[in-house]
Amino acid sequence: MDLIEGIVINQIKYQENSKIIYVLTKDSLKSLLVKSSCNFNSKNYSYSQELQKLNFGYNESKKNTFDILTSASIIETYRFIKNNYDLLTLAVDMLKKTYQTFEHVNNCTNLYELLSFCLDKMNCENIIISKYYYLIFKLKLLYLLGIGPNFKGCTKCLKKEVDYFSIIDGGLICKECLTNENNNKDLYKGDYITVMKLLYLGKFEVLSYEFIESIVNINDYFDSINSLINKYYQNLMTEKILKKTKINSMAKVIATANSDKPERKTDKPEEKSAKPVVKKESPKMFNQNQELKRTVD
Repeated sequence: MDLIEGIVINQIKYQENSKIIYVLTKDSLKSLLVKSSCNFNSKNYSYSQELQKLNFGYNESKKNTFDILTSASIIETYRFIKNNYDLLTLAVDMLKKTYQTFEHVNNCTNLYELLSFCLDKMNCENIIISKYYYLIFKLKLLYLLGIGPNFKGCTKCLKKEVDYFSIIDGGLICKECLTNENNNKDLYKGDYITVMKLLYLGKFEVLSYEFIESIVNINDYFDSINSLINKYYQNLMTEKILKKTKINSMAKVIATANSDKPERKTDKPEEKSAKPVVKKESPKMFNQNQELKRTVD
């Protein structure tokens, strides 16, 4: 079997001395059993660590369990990232987002190339420049998920000259298209919006160290852009939760309506047994009737 290139994005302990690793490749997300990988002296120990690029081979399981890692060689350990706490924190977040959103991405090849490109570029000594590739990953991941912001013109009228970025509208918006929903907390304006647009739309060959350095030399927009992206993600998650809640509520209404069906009516009313009503006479009335009978006789 030819060796496959992949990035280890997650690992969990399995039984006493082994691990299950999740490796993102250009074709899929592979889950592999790495035997004896909890033993520090084992050669498999190094292959089971997160945040590294491997060439690997495996045997398919015949018992419908995990495939077994049989051979591997390390391509990249991302040494500079692991030696810096801030970069390591950003890289781990990238792996986490990849693992959580994999099933919602249609093109696995594009996801792998995005993660590989951004990690390779982050793995350098210039920390300030490295952090921008974390922003590139988060922005382009939105596109792969089908929920990317619109940077090509006004979201409503397609006008090219725009003034603001609106989270509610999902992209750029001009003054003429503002509504009551667009309050000051929703609108963002500044040079960092232009930089954010370049990072989102730029191709990999354009997003070089020199390009990022030209941005950083003017101003460091990392915190502003990162904060806006996080708010964009948060707004999308809120909408998703509300949509799910609305669907669940409708499901309950439908279920209740189906359970409250009227009882079936019969054509004939139920017949009740008719019992003769016996009228009891009071003692006084009984005496009067007796007297009236004697008079007649």
